[in-house]
Amino acid sequence: MEKKYKLSIYEVIFLSIVVLDITAYFYYIYGLINNQAIDAALRSYYLNNGIKIIATITFVFELTFAVPFMLSSLFNKFKDNMFLKVTYFISAIAIGLIKWFEIYYGSTFYYGEVRDKQGLQMIAIFGTMSFIFAVFKLNYSKTKQHNFLLKAIITSIIIIISYKFYFFV
Repeated sequence: MEKKYKLSIYEVIFLSIVVLDITAYFYYIYGLINNQAIDAALRSYYLNNGIKIIATITFVFELTFAVPFMLSSLFNKFKDNMFLKVTYFISAIAIGLIKWFEIYYGSTFYYGEVRDKQGLQMIAIFGTMSFIFAVFKLNYSKTKQHNFLLKAIITSIIIIISYKFYFFV
């Protein structure tokens, strides 16, 4: 009997956020085309060329995450495909790095040197989730308990570093 592939709750949540972010990108493009769709308070932020580039790069990496992830999750013939696993693992890391760079760039551009991150908290959470997702996709030990302990320690370190870094940028 063939074992059916099951998604963890974290994978479902992370994939849902990625799909929502991809959908938001299309709304962002629509807002750029139809200037009235962009929130007036954030117009200069969204129209900044750096933010446009960051949004486009994020979109590309989210697609390179979502497509292989869904293929390997939904179709048994792709379940153990190492290329797809490596692709979405690298994409998850890249998404996390880009999200943290967006916080740095956005807070510097939009607020100057004050580094006010008003409205950028969700970006930080999503960036940190990307790193944690990548941590949970790897196996570090042959025993379940040791593997879980290592994942918990690495996740705790990522959360602490993210928390400290958030106040640094």
